[in-house]
Amino acid sequence: MPQKKTKPKFLRPNHGRKSRVRIGSSWRRQRGTDNKKRINKAHMGYSPSIGYGQDKRIKYLHPIGKKEVLVHNLTELDTVDAKTHVVRLSSKLSIRLKQKIVDLAQTRKITVLNSGVSKVSDSSSKFGAKHVKKTQKPLADKQTMHTSSKEQKKND
Repeated sequence: MPQKKTKPKFLRPNHGRKSRVRIGSSWRRQRGTDNKKRINKAHMGYSPSIGYGQDKRIKYLHPIGKKEVLVHNLTELDTVDAKTHVVRLSSKLSIRLKQKIVDLAQTRKITVLNSGVSKVSDSSSKFGAKHVKKTQKPLADKQTMHTSSKEQKKND
């Protein structure tokens, strides 16, 4: 399978000059009549052109070599072919639905790109581990913290 071509960064002219701090790095096409970048002067850097495009066979493929499919629910996973597709999970999914989709994808041997889901335990609370109350320290420890140094010397 052919590799994707590398392309340079396409920057605005004068990007990075100290006197032009306000100019961002994102590409904007130049429209000025005497603009050096529009005339394609070599010292002004690269400009996007049709020659930087990818080969038609690999244009929309993931670097693995398979087509990427965005999945929002379990029914969309039914249309995915494990030989030609890889799955990317939607960011709007809940943790439990992500877990179900990842489990189903593993049984069907489908690659999931952003599976980053740890196992959700049944014994965990409704709100997850963040909201579990910490156990309180014994009362004796709190009393020793509040006594002043003079009182401790008297007790010794």
